Amino acid sequence: EKPKTSCTEPSNPSTTALSPYLSLGCLSPRTAWHAVSEATKKAHSKTNRSKPPVSLHGQLLWRDFNNLMAHSANAQYPGSWGRMKDNPYCRNVTWSSNAKLLNAWKEGKTGYPWVDA
Repeated sequence: EKPKTSCTEPSNPSTTALSPYLSLGCLSPRTAWHAVSEATKKAHSKTNRSKPPVSLHGQLLWRDFNNLMAHSANAQYPGSWGRMKDNPYCRNVTWSSNAKLLNAWKEGKTGYPWVDA
């Protein structure tokens, strides 16, 4: 199960840290799926077992769902997955060009601890 931490708390990891290994092909999703299944079988019978979507199986399913969405988006609108402008799957965001705010971000002085970390 995903660690019960805050994604805005930089001192504690809030993920399994498997993402780069899965995305770069160092770890196959199928291998991860079966390893989680085996570990679950070997766990003590009184161990609490989470269910999707919070379980590791659920996270692997969610990952593949998003990969499928990306593939579908690119098939229907070639090149759309890497851009926001004129992308039917994305909401256009008006970005600020305020130099003062940009400088505060660069210096880690935005006032938001999880951004400034």
